[in-house]
This record gives sequence, structure tokens and C-alpha cells, in this order.
Amino acid sequence: MGIAASSTIGAGPAQALSNFCNLAEEVGENLLAGTSHALAYGAPGVPRHAVGRTGLGFARDGSCQTFPDISGGGACVQAILLRRPILATTCFENCSVLDEKLLPAAWHCCADTADVEEHAGSLPEWALQYEQLSEGAFHGRVEQIHLPGAYMVKETMNRSVRQRGEIGRDMYGFALVLQPDGEAICNGQRLDSNSLLVGRGDDLDLCNTHASQIGALSVDCDMVNEISQRIYDRPLASWLEQQVVVVVGREVASSLRARLNSVFFNADLPGAGNWDGEPVISRFRDDMLLAFLDELPLETDTSHLRSIALRRRVVNRAREMMLSRVNEPPSLLDVCSHVGASHRKLNYCFQDILGMSPARYLRILRLNGVRRQLKSERDPRVGVQDVAALWGFWHLGQFSADYKRQFAELPSQTLRAA
Repeated sequence: MGIAASSTIGAGPAQALSNFCNLAEEVGENLLAGTSHALAYGAPGVPRHAVGRTGLGFARDGSCQTFPDISGGGACVQAILLRRPILATTCFENCSVLDEKLLPAAWHCCADTADVEEHAGSLPEWALQYEQLSEGAFHGRVEQIHLPGAYMVKETMNRSVRQRGEIGRDMYGFALVLQPDGEAICNGQRLDSNSLLVGRGDDLDLCNTHASQIGALSVDCDMVNEISQRIYDRPLASWLEQQVVVVVGREVASSLRARLNSVFFNADLPGAGNWDGEPVISRFRDDMLLAFLDELPLETDTSHLRSIALRRRVVNRAREMMLSRVNEPPSLLDVCSHVGASHRKLNYCFQDILGMSPARYLRILRLNGVRRQLKSERDPRVGVQDVAALWGFWHLGQFSADYKRQFAELPSQTLRAA
């Protein structure tokens, strides 16, 4: 039977874990007070986030528990344990790493989210920053399956979002859109329903162009190299050191989508917690990896990546300049002068990398900055107008209208919820 508990933990990660495990043994099925700190999990060396404002979960082998976000943020996590005890958490903020010996061998976790920050926080293995690009209330869902040396993610979002950062510095990633008509832009390359995104996970810049569902498998680099050498009797292709969109065709992409969806469907079944030991789990991981590796070519054309990298550099330099002057937003002429590009080239680079104009992105960037700051604000003396001014919004009425259009709530509602 599972045990669910939560408590106020003010100590460091190791002491917090000890306190929580002792508490769980004592209270059995009882639910206690709110949590102020919690823990992250994953393989050592991979950037991850720890948790604030959430509940801790502790489950026995094969059990299924749902852990609400007791902060009132709206997210909840459901976890199915596949072998050993698990900590399930949401709302990730700071960074902590547990001893690998304390981690479960495999587990499945689901989180429903109502904000891009919550969504990012439900992916502890990924060091990503999310920006909501399209207008309206955000709703998302993240499903994760963690295996030894690997993890699988199924990510659903109803809005266009930009994701920037890492999904594992020492990992290879394999990703595809899960809807037949889905599309995304990854590092300036078009990822559609007939292609795969493959390569190192240390520099991701992905924009889904509309509501989307994306599936991904990330595996330790050493493990991928070892399996490639053992199965194919050759090292990995050198182009995998970059991130490349590879066209595989409708039939292959459809088969991989079906296989990935089947994995997550089966992980939700009542018997999912009864996997018989680590060899079975490892074989499952290897079979999924081989399904992707079998479809990759030995060679692929990467000559286009150089020009894409130059356009990404223009966009990133423009973004850095925008963020350096958020209280006094630069004009497009200022931005063009700073990055050394004409207005036409700047617009072309933004359309190619982000799918929108630089002027629109600048406004969205600042609105996301305000929202992030409002949600993290703890000083009761700070008001909406103070935060808006810090981001260069001086006309409060127009700002409030723009904010509500972008996020489907007033900035005062966001501040109150914080």
C-alpha cells in the first residue's frame, strides 16, 4: 500500500530526505501540513531543479498515488512506482541532487499544468526556460517514464511555447511530434510529422507553432555509444553530435509514434508496477532506443546548419539586448544597430527561428518577464504597477489589457495567487 505525506522541511536535501522517510513510516496514510522545500531526482551530473510549494509523495512497489500541489497552483502529479520508493514533486525552483542509490530503478509520473513555469518545473531532468508565445490560458500535461540511464517524455501543450536550454548535457535526444499534422521549429529546422529530431541535448531551442504533443527519448551518451558498438559493430555517426532534423517518411514516423504512445498507455495500466527486476527494465529501454537508431541514416547533410546557426546568433543577440534594457525597451533600429543587421534581415531571422516578428517577440518577452516576476513576488508592498514599470510598461490600462489577452487573467490575479 502507498504512503502519502507532506511536512515543512527547512533542512538541506539529505536531512530533508531523512526527515521525510522517518515521517512517512510514522504517519502511514495520514496527510500532514504543507511543504516548503522538497527534492529533485535523476542521474548525477544532469542539471535539475528542486522543489518549492508542493507535496512529497512516498509509494510502495507497484502502487499508484496522486500528489496535489498544495500551494494552490493547480498542478498535480500522479506517480506509478515501477520498483523502489519514489519522491513525486512539482513547482521546481532551486537545485538539489539525491544520492543515486536512493533513486527508484524506474518510474512513471504525470503532471497536469496551468502555467508554463509549472510546466517547466514538472520536467526536473530538463534545464529549460519556457515562454508562452500565443495568446490564451495555458494548459499542459507532462508524462515521464524514467529508466536506468534514460527517460521518456510525452509533452502536451495547448499554446505555442518557446523552450530554451538543456535536456541533458551528456545525453542524446530523439524526438518527434505525436500528431499527424503537428509541427515545430527546432534550432531553426522544421520538425513535422514525417521527421525526427536527433542529437545532443545540450542546446535546445524549440518552438511549437500551435497546440502540440511531442514525444522524446533521452539516453546517456555512453550508453548509446555502447549499444551502437555492440549491435551495429560501429561507432555512432559523427553528425549525431549536433541537433539535426532527419526526414524518415510517413510510415516510419507513424510506426515510432504508435510505439511511443503504446509505451505511455501501458505505463498507465494497473500492472505497470510489476516489471520483474532491472534486466527487464533495461531491455525495455534498449528496445526503445534501437527502434530509433534503426531508422537513422549513416550519413546526412548538415551543410544547412551553419547558416541556421548564424540566424540563431542574430536572434539570441537581439534577445540579450532586449533583456538588458527591459525597463526602457529598445526600438527596432536600436536592435538592428546592436546586432549589425538590416531590418529586413532581422525580421527574416526571427521568422525563421521563432515564427514571428521581432517587434511581437519583444512584447511577448516582456509580458512573460512580468508574469514570472509577479508569480515569484513575496514582498506585500510590491504592486502590479511596480513590476510593470520594471519591464517598461508605463500605461497600466493598456498593459493590463495586453496581459489579460496573453494569459487569460489580469496581472492582479497573478500577484494574488503568488
